[in-house]
Amino acid sequence: MFKTGKQFTLEFEVKKILHENAESRFYIITANILNHDSENQFPKEMRIQGNFNTVHKGDKFEGTGVVQLHKVYGYSIKLTATPTATIPQVKKGLIDFIKKRVSRVGMKTAKKIVDELGLEAISLIEKDYKVLVNIGLTEKRAKSIQNQLVEHKRFEELATFIQSFDLESSVAIRIYEDLGDTSLVKVKGNPYVVCSISKLDFTHADKIAYALGKPSDGVERIKHAILFYIEHRMQSKGDICIFKDELLDSLEEFIVRVGAYPKNQMISVPIQKIDAILQGLFTSGALVTEENNDGKVCIYRADYHRIENNIVSGLKELVHSFKTPLCQRIQIDDFIQEYEKAYFPLAEKQAEAVYMALLNGISILTGGPGTGKTQTTNTIVQCIKKVNPKATILLLAPTGKASKRMTELTNMDASTIHRGLGLNSFGGTKELNQLTSDFIVVDEFSMVDAYLANKLVNNIGENTRILFVGDVDQLPSVGPGLILRDLINSGKIPVTKLDKVFRQAENSQIVMNSYKVINGKTTKDPDGISFDHTKGDEYFIQEKNSLVIRKKIIDSIQRMIDKYNYKLDDICLLSPMRIGDLGTDELNRAIQLHFNPPNSSMDYQRDEFTTFRTGDKVIHTENNKDLGVYNGEVGVVSSIYTYEGEFKVDVEYPDREEPVAYSEKDMEQLQLAYAITIHKSQGSEFPIVIMPFHESQLSMSTRNLIYTGRTRAKKILISIGDEETLNKGILKVSDTNRNSRIKEKLQKEL
Repeated sequence: MFKTGKQFTLEFEVKKILHENAESRFYIITANILNHDSENQFPKEMRIQGNFNTVHKGDKFEGTGVVQLHKVYGYSIKLTATPTATIPQVKKGLIDFIKKRVSRVGMKTAKKIVDELGLEAISLIEKDYKVLVNIGLTEKRAKSIQNQLVEHKRFEELATFIQSFDLESSVAIRIYEDLGDTSLVKVKGNPYVVCSISKLDFTHADKIAYALGKPSDGVERIKHAILFYIEHRMQSKGDICIFKDELLDSLEEFIVRVGAYPKNQMISVPIQKIDAILQGLFTSGALVTEENNDGKVCIYRADYHRIENNIVSGLKELVHSFKTPLCQRIQIDDFIQEYEKAYFPLAEKQAEAVYMALLNGISILTGGPGTGKTQTTNTIVQCIKKVNPKATILLLAPTGKASKRMTELTNMDASTIHRGLGLNSFGGTKELNQLTSDFIVVDEFSMVDAYLANKLVNNIGENTRILFVGDVDQLPSVGPGLILRDLINSGKIPVTKLDKVFRQAENSQIVMNSYKVINGKTTKDPDGISFDHTKGDEYFIQEKNSLVIRKKIIDSIQRMIDKYNYKLDDICLLSPMRIGDLGTDELNRAIQLHFNPPNSSMDYQRDEFTTFRTGDKVIHTENNKDLGVYNGEVGVVSSIYTYEGEFKVDVEYPDREEPVAYSEKDMEQLQLAYAITIHKSQGSEFPIVIMPFHESQLSMSTRNLIYTGRTRAKKILISIGDEETLNKGILKVSDTNRNSRIKEKLQKEL
């Protein structure tokens, strides 16, 4: 048994590489421990994990680490910084060192270099490539060898520099890939150059700037703080624009909160200086400013100013463009009469929606659970098929899960918006597909953000009618914008709101309690939410301890499987957050350990926290055009194997004939999906939903979030936790307003 947690230095030699992630440079190896100053007595060979610049069998390193205990893999050493490769001081070791680090240099050439230049070969080559020419190599080859050795050295210098600020080696990788071999010079000159690099931002740059002694009121710092503030508001609050007065009021506090400089070392920045920096950003075109109807100055990132204006112009075109009629009013009259004779009477609002959708170029159908949005959409589609059989109909949804559900409910093929447009994961192709069907239905439109709405409304044919369907009480889109609500509130686009809850839905505790939740009714209100377990569709299990809640979740899943013959795939656990005892990360590990524990089959350990096994339920988290998989698609790991020395993981997705083969790099886009966040669940339905309620989640738990999670359950909803926490969440109304001028501009243009 080893003592854990205390850092020590060590020297080791790589014996075997167990796992490699080329993108993050995270490795798991077994190594011979050559030397260390830990109080532990290690065996000769230990498992080591951490970030390396490069690793080859036989390499020797010096570094620092701590002992940790993994519940599956036991004791190992976790490196606390990228270790330094030691240049061998014997000929054989140096020959191997060169051979491994320089491409197209084999044993014969490496031996010749060391034989001729000795143990100082690397330093001699770095100074002058001609020493290689002098021993018979061509100038082209000599320069290539020098460049590779110098690049390796410069990257190591950059990595060492970056990690001295408690930044991960992946930060150094991104900087070097973007800025090249002058990275270190550029970053030391202006740390804020890293803000333009993917997945790096002001917080990374500010750590470096502070350590280098850059002034806290420097122009570059304030400029990039402003840009980061706007980006933060777009991502965290969903704003398309921000108000200038809010920026001026909040900027200093924001910089203190996200920056690296201690508050007592901050120099106050006069508003005049901020104004001057803003003016520079306006002049450069990075930001755009305009006044709203209330005279407030709005500031946009330039790309989102274009997106907002393009949404408005695209919608204007859809409203005003002439469209060949799909059918006449009298034909709709006849269809509804026949439909009601054959099936059942439509509610007044449902009939209104049919006329609205077929007689307007663009329209919106909205309503809560149990009001018949799907039935009404189906009725509209059936009407088109009946009165205009040659008409083409396209069904779209924001996610793969939502489009699959649409297919199941309509018995028609549905597609994601991305796939329909030919939009790739990085923002689009040179030319997107024009959607020229006669009629388009876009379901779950509340999930569509400004970026996607812009692509959609500006790629619709002139003779195409479009119906947006959604529930404004659901969670808003993850990306900026509140598009569905802005369109409805503009009053310029025809809207039908279904308001009648049908009899079958009236008997559902899930549906009726969901309406009570969205209206702010708690268990303490006489007409508030309540749980009658005898009805069999909704249960609340009272418990305050987070670990006991987790155990009861496992027990409930097992009971649903054993007693009611449900499959694990029928059950989805929804949590408001990823972290904590009841976050999706811990819940996934607990469910995996119980229902898919380690066995004799090969598994794949992506990092110290995540292991994938055959049979695991997984979710894809980014659009990936190369794989043909989109954000939110859920599948099952069907096999794990090695191919040409690299791990491969096959995932089977519904409605695909062949499994998708993931490389180690692609595996970064997979997460376990026994438990997912409520945000990720939008657009999906599950036979059984389980939701935990614990005080640790209160910061994230809101009325809209609870409502959205509840309405994912088709048959059974099980809530486990503290009733008081549930009530507090219901009473917590998040600020669902998002700054934009879409509504104003629509009202002006239409």
